[in-house]
Amino acid sequence: ENVNNLRLVWTMSLGGANDVSGNNGPNIMANPYVDNGLMYAISSWGRVFKIDVRDPNKGDLIWISDPGIEHEGNDPQTRGMGLYGRYIINPLRDGRLVAQDRESGEVVWDVTMAVETEYGGRERFNAGPVCVDDICTVANATGDGGTRGWLAAVNPLTGEEVWRTYVIPEPGQPGSETWKDPNQTAWTRGGGGMWTIGSYDAVNDNFIWGTGNP
Repeated sequence: ENVNNLRLVWTMSLGGANDVSGNNGPNIMANPYVDNGLMYAISSWGRVFKIDVRDPNKGDLIWISDPGIEHEGNDPQTRGMGLYGRYIINPLRDGRLVAQDRESGEVVWDVTMAVETEYGGRERFNAGPVCVDDICTVANATGDGGTRGWLAAVNPLTGEEVWRTYVIPEPGQPGSETWKDPNQTAWTRGGGGMWTIGSYDAVNDNFIWGTGNP
């Protein structure tokens, strides 16, 4: 009954697309977060924008934070970040996971988690984290890039890795008994990438992430 009342109130250009071309840019692939009238949006190259949205007629840009992804050899796309206390948890396409201070945008800690494997595959983050209680989960997306999908948990205050679980089992792990050839090595090279952000089941205390790239 009220859909015809929807209208554009204000816009803001996030820019930063002058050196982006091709099918993966420029674009914004992630939803913003709003907390107490302050919006945190993310654009190409992992750049974060803090915007005051308390005025119903306009947005006021507070700061822009650029985590410094090397453009050569990387792509600009990003599909999410997370908020944890005073931190923004930002998985970057160059394999780094960084925490940024919500007041200033400054990087608080910076760890490399997604790497080039011994088989030449390149792990990458593609989705935002899921932060619950005292951990944040992040996932490797490039099951189609010669890497095994994995889900890892980190301490959001320090960036220290707490645990890591691989989607494709190695010999002896649950599920490995389903491989037709007991001597095969396909599990080392790919499958099970996690392209989109997961969910948290508070009743059973479970993280639920979907996979792709068979």
